[in-house]
Amino acid sequence: MKSPIHGLAGWCLLMAATAIGATPASNQVVEVRAERLMMPGRSDSVAAAFEMDPRVALNRQGGTDVQADISIRGSSFSEAGLLVEGMALHHPQTEHFHSELPVPASIFNDPEVLTGLDQVQRSTVHPAGGIALDVRDPASGGYVDLGLGEEGSAWQSGLLEGLLSSSADGVVGLSGFAHHEEAYGLDYPDNDLKRVGGGAALKTRHGAWSSDWILGTSRKEFGARGYYGVNPEWSAIEEFEDTMFLGTVRHGDSNESYRRVTGLWRATRDEYRLFIDPEAPFHNRHRSRMAGLAADGRERLDDAWNLRWRGAYAYEGVDGSNLGDHDRERVTALLLPGWEQGRLSVSAGVMGETFSDGDTVALPQAGLAWQVTDRQELFAAYTEAMHEPSYTELNYESPGSLGNAGLEKSRSRKAECGWRLQPRRDMAASVSVFHRATEHSVDWIKATQDTARWTATDLGTVETWGVECNGSRRLGEQLRVRAAYTWLEKDHEWAVYGSRYVLDYPKHRLSVDLDWMFASDWRLTVGHTFRYHGETQAREEDATGADGRLALQWYAGTPDGLVVRAGVDNLWNDAFGSYVDLPAPDRRGWVAASWRFQ
Repeated sequence: MKSPIHGLAGWCLLMAATAIGATPASNQVVEVRAERLMMPGRSDSVAAAFEMDPRVALNRQGGTDVQADISIRGSSFSEAGLLVEGMALHHPQTEHFHSELPVPASIFNDPEVLTGLDQVQRSTVHPAGGIALDVRDPASGGYVDLGLGEEGSAWQSGLLEGLLSSSADGVVGLSGFAHHEEAYGLDYPDNDLKRVGGGAALKTRHGAWSSDWILGTSRKEFGARGYYGVNPEWSAIEEFEDTMFLGTVRHGDSNESYRRVTGLWRATRDEYRLFIDPEAPFHNRHRSRMAGLAADGRERLDDAWNLRWRGAYAYEGVDGSNLGDHDRERVTALLLPGWEQGRLSVSAGVMGETFSDGDTVALPQAGLAWQVTDRQELFAAYTEAMHEPSYTELNYESPGSLGNAGLEKSRSRKAECGWRLQPRRDMAASVSVFHRATEHSVDWIKATQDTARWTATDLGTVETWGVECNGSRRLGEQLRVRAAYTWLEKDHEWAVYGSRYVLDYPKHRLSVDLDWMFASDWRLTVGHTFRYHGETQAREEDATGADGRLALQWYAGTPDGLVVRAGVDNLWNDAFGSYVDLPAPDRRGWVAASWRFQ
């Protein structure tokens, strides 16, 4: 393992010292923040809700709502994804859809990035980590958002929710939502976007019982010239349709003893045309089907002992012109006893998985936490996870890509330790050191510059070492600063010209964002991410990038809840792309008006 860059340890220690010695903010800060809600930027999509989280790298092709891949701690797009009410969402065709969800972020509580044992305790898992989304409580109100941007872009979205009944016994809430967006010339002149969707949610809360029932559907069409590593000389168009039904029933308190059952049904249709020959384009169609059922809970056995348990079933099916017809199933079981005494807590157990091809595996899970002070905690964890290759990695063949039917399931072994400050509204901080070893890691590789197609390749074992520091602090009553830095190094035995995902990663990634309410009715948010890639020849001339965003908000006051916003994306007009040979969209300004009502 190579040592981190000089100054990393000092930077992390400074963050920790600042947090330890900080003075809590006054209650007035809490009141002001509650009254001045942060409005969505250009979108209320799930991906937009976590793209500014410093622990997540959202690698975009065209834009956040065009095609975006989730990366956590340097993972490839296939190793991270969404966790919805205790279920890790997978896609059998391709993990490029892991950030997609046909319902808005406003249906859920704020997203949480989970790694290590935190992820195992909350959900079935993704190998590197996941973004947890839990449905928020019913309420009365909603919002309408209308926006315009450069190059003729425009969007409209809305949410309306009300209480069908409300009494001392409980509440029942019903909500409806919809969105529409158009954008033009995002990264190449003919890469446009049109998307539309909507749905409804029914929520109930009665004493210790609660349930949520959500139906959403969406459709988008976008230009895909240069996406997925395909030669940008050829234009391309992609259409994606997504329909999902989610139901969950809970009993108890998730922080104490609880039981939960979650069911999911989802269907997608993906159609892609590549115009090598305009008269006879390369054309593929794929339909994917996903269904799952999970039951989990936490039982308090006595004052010291508890037991977390989970049983889950997942089905995936795909049929398509270039993938064939396939089905597979997966059964997961978890037993994780835990012991708590004083300031020390220890958990150790096993997660077993059985696959429809007959493979069965036992995956150890363990962790401990020591409450050093009322707010400071030291922690360590060891976890393991399995991942099945997508059917694109296994069977796809196109002018730009070639799958590999011989790929095996990957197995990741992860260890992490660190320090964290228990979050409060005034501050939060953490420092983590982690290691991940992935057997049969899969990536799309070009051996030389002249290689015609990206090939799905078993890289053997790839080891990832890293340090992650992040923290937030309120400076005064109206200013919050958040910063995060990640250092990564990967050990492997490959020397290639180009890598799409696993071996093309940011060795250094620094994110800083500022939220400043500089007047009673005015708010400024600024976010910057700086990243440095290394490792492959294809990145030699395009290794450093800076992504900046700015938004100004005015709380008009009349009518109550009206907010006018203006912003700029790609503030520095940096052409650096998350992926090789794909430029970022040019700098663009936008304006919007939102009305939140209760």
